[in-house]
Amino acid sequence: MGDLVVDLIPSMLGLLVTPAAIAGAILLLSTARPFANAMAFTAGFLLAYGIIAAIVVTVAAARSEPLLSARAKATVECVVGMVLLLLALTLIARRANRPRARRAKKSFAARLDEATPPFAFGAGLALAIINPNIPILVAGLAVVAASDTGHVLGAGLLVLAAISGMLIPILWRWLAPRSAPGRLDRVKTAISAHDRAINITVLLVFGTTFTMKGLIGL
Repeated sequence: MGDLVVDLIPSMLGLLVTPAAIAGAILLLSTARPFANAMAFTAGFLLAYGIIAAIVVTVAAARSEPLLSARAKATVECVVGMVLLLLALTLIARRANRPRARRAKKSFAARLDEATPPFAFGAGLALAIINPNIPILVAGLAVVAASDTGHVLGAGLLVLAAISGMLIPILWRWLAPRSAPGRLDRVKTAISAHDRAINITVLLVFGTTFTMKGLIGL
């Protein structure tokens, strides 16, 4: 069981570090219904990743032997790493449409600023599906599927890591209602100002990590 948790650490860290999700949760904490909106946003992630994890756990638990071999798990990790590196290279090379993309980002941020819980839930669900966390989740679930035991624990840790980046500012805002808003706003501003560099760094770091981890396991 301990080996499973250790093997999941790269995936858990990758799921935790999601700049767009963290910034979205912080932005929603400054709306008229801060906790309802932020929790609805988080629930969108929880639903998307919970369903995927539940499917893998159900299939893996129904078998008397691991769902994936060690070699298949390593192959999945290697592919995920290369996908993340490709996404990083795409971000590095993409410059022509930056003004248009920035306008679209501002429009989305403005809609979040006026969000209701149903809209925040939909935004969370959509963002959960269209960000690099999906391949990272796949790599983590491959580790779970290759394990003899601990499927529920492993999948639960992955889902918890995926929503922790949003739960942390929510808890901070709740526990420190006076000091937290200003500090959270500074965090959001920093993420927004350097989002491209942060995303490229995250993709390069975890892309390299998963590629190397997969190659070592092959």
